[in-house]
Amino acid sequence: MTDKPAFLALFLEHYAALYGFVLRQGVAADDADDLVQDVATVLWEKFDGFEPGSNFKAWAFAIARLEVLKRSDRRRRETRILRLEPAALEAIEQLEQGDEALAFQRDRLRACLGRLSASMREIFQLHYGQGLAYEDIAQRLGLKPATLRTKVCRARKWLEDCVRRAAP
Repeated sequence: MTDKPAFLALFLEHYAALYGFVLRQGVAADDADDLVQDVATVLWEKFDGFEPGSNFKAWAFAIARLEVLKRSDRRRRETRILRLEPAALEAIEQLEQGDEALAFQRDRLRACLGRLSASMREIFQLHYGQGLAYEDIAQRLGLKPATLRTKVCRARKWLEDCVRRAAP
């Protein structure tokens, strides 16, 4: 029988980090709530196999990663999903180990995002906020998809460098 209070305490403690993790995997903000609920269901079903005292967050992230992959496999058939580079994702995940470092990096990322051009922030909002694909964004903005991809890649690299320069 699953220990409901223990599960709830661990899940609530790590909910924000789990939600952020799902967003960083390229899940649109509109879909993130549903996906986190799906992850919670899987975590609950598998909680009897969780080793008390071990790293719940790492366990939850591993399950979330699998759920994201399942969903993205389904979505990939429908549209292409814009994702952060694996090196950038890995760097962000490593930062989560310390809450203070994470808070600093999150603040720094916000500051760096604020320094992007208004058009680049709009592109990021359209993709990450509304979940639009490259092709849809390019069409909406009157750009060629290849041009948009180049702009996004350059902006991501710039953001990564900007955040890294500020790292302690």
